[in-house]
Amino acid sequence: MAEQIKVIHIVLNAYTFDSRVQKEVKSLKKAGYQSFVFALHEKDFSEEEPGNPHIKRFKLKTRPWPKKKFFQAFKYLEFIYRAMKEAKKIKPQIVHAHDLNALPIGFLISVRHRVPLIYDAHEFETERVHFKSKLLKKFLRSLEGFLIKRAFKTITVSPSIALAYQQMYMVSPEIILNCPNYQEPKRRKEFRHKVGLPLDKKIFIYQGRLDAERGVETLLEVFKELKNEKVALLLMGYGILEKKVREEANNNPETIYFKGAVPPDELSKYTSSADFGIFLLESASLSHLYSLPNKLFQYLMAGLPVIVSDTPEQKRIVEEFKCGLVVNPQNKEEVKAAIIKLATSDTSFYRQQALKAAKVYNWEREEEKLLKIYKDASEVKS
Repeated sequence: MAEQIKVIHIVLNAYTFDSRVQKEVKSLKKAGYQSFVFALHEKDFSEEEPGNPHIKRFKLKTRPWPKKKFFQAFKYLEFIYRAMKEAKKIKPQIVHAHDLNALPIGFLISVRHRVPLIYDAHEFETERVHFKSKLLKKFLRSLEGFLIKRAFKTITVSPSIALAYQQMYMVSPEIILNCPNYQEPKRRKEFRHKVGLPLDKKIFIYQGRLDAERGVETLLEVFKELKNEKVALLLMGYGILEKKVREEANNNPETIYFKGAVPPDELSKYTSSADFGIFLLESASLSHLYSLPNKLFQYLMAGLPVIVSDTPEQKRIVEEFKCGLVVNPQNKEEVKAAIIKLATSDTSFYRQQALKAAKVYNWEREEEKLLKIYKDASEVKS
């Protein structure tokens, strides 16, 4: 590529633990694109980080204002103003909006500069668990439906979400799964040695947000009841249940362990220290029901047999590759039985199957689809 094509990525977070966007940016850098990431400023992070990607975190003057919807609108308008102003300096050739909240901003920039817009729906956007109001959902569907048809391409993260978008909006999304980069599995024992766990005690790892609808409370209850078994639970992440998780870890020091969120590049060290992966996402919304969490792929990449919820996408992969067990996340006894079964059985077959799945579900395969979209977008004349 003779001249680097400039791409603006828009995320309404601090761009710190967003592994999907970070993988996409790295892939684009290898292919010769120059990425600029527009993000929100958070304390402890710099406002600007030059390079590729060039990160610009907007420190909003309205950020300290109350979190009520009326004031949130002003914060959003300030972000739009700052983004439009910065984009004018960059003169992008492609705009990539991540999630529905970034889509209107990406649309305005793409129209202003007459360049292709890529919409990356990281979830079933209008069906997120915190969208309770029917009126709000109706508005968001109308907004998304209007803008999605004006995007050059829409990307989704699971076949079920892609099908839903196709039926709702008459578009054909590209499915780009949120898989980790392929790497040969390497068993580690750093965490086991650090906390003094004996070799015959099996470690179950949970990675992700510490929220109620992700089965965290069920896991805490189950592992407290299994304190006499040779099992331990390592929870990694952040969220509204972090305080409770810390308390349970302090009160059950031989069974429950907590480690806060770590950068995506460091995550595999902890995953490969575990024996099994567990993720009990509850079907609290259509977004959850149709999701295909990156945690599943991270566990498989480390060669870990898994216990996952009986949601369609997770169930399909685990049963296809026979790499673990599928449970009803709201049935505590079923979850407990699955944990005991894996901990007390020969799971070498499950491990072998997990590694086979990792050779199918990896970022190198997904990257090819992303770069094809960008190649097509870069050939569009303004």
